[in-house]
Amino acid sequence: MSHGGLTLAKYLRKRDKNIEIIIVEKQEYISYSQCAMPYYISGEVSEEDIVFNSAQDLKEKYDLEIYLKTEVIEIYPEKNQIQVSETNKGTIFNISYDYLVLSVGSIAKKLKEFENLGDNIFIHKNLRNAKRLKRFIERNEPRNVLIVGSRSNFFRTFRKLK
Repeated sequence: MSHGGLTLAKYLRKRDKNIEIIIVEKQEYISYSQCAMPYYISGEVSEEDIVFNSAQDLKEKYDLEIYLKTEVIEIYPEKNQIQVSETNKGTIFNISYDYLVLSVGSIAKKLKEFENLGDNIFIHKNLRNAKRLKRFIERNEPRNVLIVGSRSNFFRTFRKLK
């Protein structure tokens, strides 16, 4: 979920205490600092340091219904419903809505040319990817790194890994 989606949920709650607000998030975390991921990967800060609000905190503070590790697999606009899959449970169900806001942020794409080349190829996009990269670095201590892309976060990440 992008920061815009969470900000909108908080804004709507402040405007109307009775409105039902449901958040569906594919990832394990709903609110964390992408800018701090290089510091997490390098070990300078912990996972707890970069997670802003836990889903439980947001549920309690803003009265939100939050589904984590849940992916929207179909939208039925004629029925005002979405179909979701809870990835860790394997369950599929529908959620009804009056208004649907899509706040998906950007999506990193792993090129098909890089598929099945090994476990040493990473997309540096979210906390789940950062955790995977951190584990790899800790276990393998790589000496040669190729970075494709020029986002400042890439450079910050690898500058921290001296």
